[in-house]
Amino acid sequence: MQTDGIPERPDRMTEPPADSAEITVSGIPDTTTAVTKAPPITVTEPVTDAVQISRPPVYTAVYPPAEPLVIVDAGHGFGDPGCIPELLGGLTEKELTLDMAGVLCRKLEAKGFKTLMLHDGKDFPSFRRLCSLADSLGVEYEVEKFEDNNVFSPYERSIYANCLAAQRGGAVLYISIHVNTIENNPDYSGFEIDYCIDNPYSEFSKQYFDGIVSEVKKNYPSERIKAFEDSWEMGFVVTKHTRMPSVLFETGFATNKADAARLLDADERDRLMQTLADAIGKVWGIFK
Repeated sequence: MQTDGIPERPDRMTEPPADSAEITVSGIPDTTTAVTKAPPITVTEPVTDAVQISRPPVYTAVYPPAEPLVIVDAGHGFGDPGCIPELLGGLTEKELTLDMAGVLCRKLEAKGFKTLMLHDGKDFPSFRRLCSLADSLGVEYEVEKFEDNNVFSPYERSIYANCLAAQRGGAVLYISIHVNTIENNPDYSGFEIDYCIDNPYSEFSKQYFDGIVSEVKKNYPSERIKAFEDSWEMGFVVTKHTRMPSVLFETGFATNKADAARLLDADERDRLMQTLADAIGKVWGIFK
């Protein structure tokens, strides 16, 4: 299926690493110490078929939660660099998303939210750690969907986000930050915003989705904005399997000169994350 000449979107938009000239990009600070990383997990018992684990009742979130917690996921990372188009001059999607996730956390905290970054770019829970945590909290998962390698897969991110939410009594929102690309169409630009209509919390996802779309349109009136209300079959893994309101935000097309220039500009990234924080704050105000 094609929409406006754009090919059907894959579940994950990545490109293989390519050699490119080094470039110095100012304004991308180390954000890992400025935001709250999810606490380390101590595993006291291995997960094996031979061990009988006493599991608590299945975790079911109640919305709205008592604590205004937002879980922010920097897309890609570790063995998965994400997109690496030439217009980023050697910078990778995972570096940009990690920076923007940190900025968004600080913007949200200034509004009174609690935030957790799903990862800090240095570490993510292993297969055993994640299984043990999920079992201890009653978080459901399908073990065959775990990849157990140096890629923090979308499914693993979803389950880990559910665990963090379960530990804290629920979450206001899970938001995943990405950078987009498209082959052979350098003129295509703008933002893409997704949620899954078949997620159990889609009623609330829809309100954050609408709020983000509205705020982005207000602050970027000349930009193309594509808003997707995805079915289960078409949805991203992280917007389907998270047990909380969830939205995926594509911050621009790094294969377009104007979008790439905006992504490389620290002030523009700050402005965009402020737009997201303002939208989230306005919607949360409805529930408080």
